[in-house]
Amino acid sequence: MFSLYWTKLGYFIPVLSPSTEDSFQILWSFSYRLIFDEKGISLSTRLRDVGVSLGAVLKLGINRTYEDVWEKELRDMWDGTKMYEMGGAMRRDAELRQRIRDRGSLTSGRLEQLADACFAHV
Repeated sequence: MFSLYWTKLGYFIPVLSPSTEDSFQILWSFSYRLIFDEKGISLSTRLRDVGVSLGAVLKLGINRTYEDVWEKELRDMWDGTKMYEMGGAMRRDAELRQRIRDRGSLTSGRLEQLADACFAHV
């Protein structure tokens, strides 16, 4: 007998930018599911109830979403709900925009590489 625990993990991934020594951060969220016979298994279903038996092959599906922490900070900084000392806010705005330019575009291919790096230990 075995137990299966479902979880959702969030990672802050520090990734070195090739153009600077600073790192940038992306908030990753992963969710997992089991797939049997091309169908997802709900969390309330016992494996034997969907026909899983000794020797059956199960697939693990992983969904991932990300949030660009720097982009979010920029949006939140100027949304009008917070009070800032203007000089400090403008300096932080310029710093964040420069970091975003330095790291380059977060294309789908680049995001896939970064997400895959979360599972390098597996």
